Amino acid sequence: EAEAVNGVLVGAFRSPDPERDGRKITVVEVLKQAEEEVNQTLADQPRTQAALLEALGDSYRGLGQYHDAIRVQQKAVDLQTQTLGGDHPQTLIAVNALADSHEVLGDYDEAVPLLELVLGKQRAAFGDKHPATITAMHSLGRAYASVGRFQQALPLLEQALAACTDLLGDSHPNTLANMHSLAAVYGGMGRLEDAIGLLEKIVAAYRERPGATPPDLLVTMNTLGSAYHAAGRHEEATRMLQDTLGLQEELLGETHPQTLTSMNNLAVALQAAGKLDQAVPLYEAVVAARRKTVRQRVSLDFLSSAGNLGRAYELMDRLGEATELYEEVLAGYAEVYGDEHEETLRSMVNLAVAYTSAGEHGQAADTYRRLHRACVSKLGEEHPSALRARKAASEAELAAAKIGGDDTPGNE
Repeated sequence: EAEAVNGVLVGAFRSPDPERDGRKITVVEVLKQAEEEVNQTLADQPRTQAALLEALGDSYRGLGQYHDAIRVQQKAVDLQTQTLGGDHPQTLIAVNALADSHEVLGDYDEAVPLLELVLGKQRAAFGDKHPATITAMHSLGRAYASVGRFQQALPLLEQALAACTDLLGDSHPNTLANMHSLAAVYGGMGRLEDAIGLLEKIVAAYRERPGATPPDLLVTMNTLGSAYHAAGRHEEATRMLQDTLGLQEELLGETHPQTLTSMNNLAVALQAAGKLDQAVPLYEAVVAARRKTVRQRVSLDFLSSAGNLGRAYELMDRLGEATELYEEVLAGYAEVYGDEHEETLRSMVNLAVAYTSAGEHGQAADTYRRLHRACVSKLGEEHPSALRARKAASEAELAAAKIGGDDTPGNE
């Protein structure tokens, strides 16, 4: 087995094109070469093949190549199921990893059934109090919450929290993680004070621990600041997020992902408090830092913060800068999700509105027509969203015609 793995590694790092300088081969190309080697040379060793495909899936995920990750993870699940059986713990780990990748892409139609499958098998094997079942309840509850199925998420997460508290105590990190997820559901249901109460308990529990500041404390402080903001408690939100940002800059550095998240959230809170002049420099710093981290992948965090900055520029009537950012955001979401995903559709609307405000009616019409095509494909010709997009495209075309530009788009 070790010899087979070594052969795969040697083959993977061989240049796929002998004419190319090996120093210019990308990591993704290496991974795809490794995938090919695994499938060709280990077909008669399915368990080893499955283990290496799982590792490749993790590597693809680390690069943001989620579609590639899903391809190899699905094959790993199939192999584990064939060799170990669908109930084996290793198979269920592989299924969980596949579900996670679908979740990142927002493909909950695929992720949720996988997580339901895992929970059913864990419950049947171990009962509701086993750590594996608690973890599965937590994962499925979070997935339900992500698609707004809060009524299904709530009992799962409440049960997971109660079981985890009984098993590990009320200050164990796993208990606090379950509490955090339940707080998110409370927030999604509009029970903001319940959410804030749980988050304050988590912050207090972490602060009672001696020693260095745990990273999870910083995450929870950031979430609590955002919850204060959502509840309209803007002064508390600003104080909490400023405290969080100060600690993160000191402990993690100014460009750490968590630091940038807190900086972004502080900017959001300042904007909500009417302090846009203070928010924009923070947004700009976040976008600049996240742009530098983008290499061979599209960063969803970058797209989110770029969208925030675009909206701030739009409010300040800096429409040229806003539309440039919105164009970049739309291209990124379209690459990751395709044109029919809600984030992509929202980005089309933002860009079209900004074009209209800037007097770029021809480009607005193009964007609205693209929005209309996506809505028709996803929802049908007579859906209200499709009808609104069609009407907006027609209005933009008429506005462009009045200006008399030669590039006025034709009717669809």
